[in-house]
Amino acid sequence: MSVRIDVHTHFYPASYLTALEQRRDIPRVYLDGAVRRFVIFPEEDADPRIGRPIEDGWCTVAGKVGFMDEKAISRSVISLGNPWMEPFEGQQGIELTRVVNEELGALEQMTGGRLVGLGALPATGVEDVLAEIAAIDRHPSLRGIVTGPRIAHLRLDDPDLEAVWTELEARQLPVLLHPQDGIALDLLEGYGHVLPVGVGFPMETTAVVSRLVFGGVLHNHPDLKMIVSHGGGTLSALVGRLDAAWRSDEIGRSRLPEPPSRSVARLYVDAITYAPGPLHASIAMVGSERVMYGTDHPFSIEDAEATADAMGTIDEITRESTFAGNASVLFRLD
Repeated sequence: MSVRIDVHTHFYPASYLTALEQRRDIPRVYLDGAVRRFVIFPEEDADPRIGRPIEDGWCTVAGKVGFMDEKAISRSVISLGNPWMEPFEGQQGIELTRVVNEELGALEQMTGGRLVGLGALPATGVEDVLAEIAAIDRHPSLRGIVTGPRIAHLRLDDPDLEAVWTELEARQLPVLLHPQDGIALDLLEGYGHVLPVGVGFPMETTAVVSRLVFGGVLHNHPDLKMIVSHGGGTLSALVGRLDAAWRSDEIGRSRLPEPPSRSVARLYVDAITYAPGPLHASIAMVGSERVMYGTDHPFSIEDAEATADAMGTIDEITRESTFAGNASVLFRLD
C-alpha cells in the first residue's frame, strides 16, 4: 500500500463547537437529545432534523485517526471546516481564532506527526488577518491556511485584500480554498443538503476562482500556493469557455493580460472527484504535480474508496505523487 497524505479533511475543535452552540441563527450547533447537530443550510434550519449529526470523526483525535487507519492514510493536513470564523465578530472572533489555531497546532505532537494543521483566519478585518497569518507562519505545526469564499467578509478579488495575497505569497503559505454556502440555493431546494453540497458547492468554487482569475490575483501573484477543493469545482469543464469569454470581451482583456487558462494552471487541486473522467480533466487542467489526494472527511459526502479507485486509472508515477509526493513538497512534510 502506497503512502497516502490527505490534504482535504476537516476537524472541529471543542472551543469552536462550543461557540457555535451559543448561536441561535445559522450557522449553529444544537442539541437533539443526546446528539449534537450541525446546521448550516436554510433547509436544515427549517427542519433541524436534517442537520448533520456530529460524530467522533468531526471533533476527536481518536475519531480522526481511526478513520485514517481504516482508509490506510499515513498523514492528514487537517483544517477547520465551514463556516470558519465568519460568524464571529469583534474580540470574540480574534480570540476564538487564536484558540482554535492553537488546538489544531497541538495535534501534530499529540499524534506523533500524523496530523498537521492549516490555520483559520479571523473575519474581523484585514489587519487582524495579517497578524494571524504571521502567527500561523511562526507555528511549527501549522502549514498554511484555509479560507472560504471571503476573507474578512470581502470577496477574494477585492483590492483591499492585496496585502493578504502579498503576505501569503512572500511567506509561501499554502491556501486551501473551500466553498461555504453554495450558490443558487433557491434552484436547489427540496433535497435537504444533497443538491446544495452536490451542485451548489462546486459551482460556488468555480465562481470564486473565476473572480480570482479575472481579477488578476493569480496573475499578479504567480507564486501563490492555492489549492482548490473538490477537484477545482467545475473549472476543468469551463476553462476553455473562460478563455473564449476573455477573448470576446474587451473588459476581460483589459483586466487580465493573459488567457484565464494560464492563471488556472497555477492552481493546485485536490483529487476529490469520485470518478476517473473528472480526475483526468483536473490533471489535464493543472498538471500532475499539482493534484493531491483528499477525502472531505468527516462529511457524509466523503468516499475515499471512489477517490482511490479513480486514482487507480492514472499511471503509477502520477498516482504515487498524487497520493503523497506532491503534498509532501507543498506542505513541507518530512
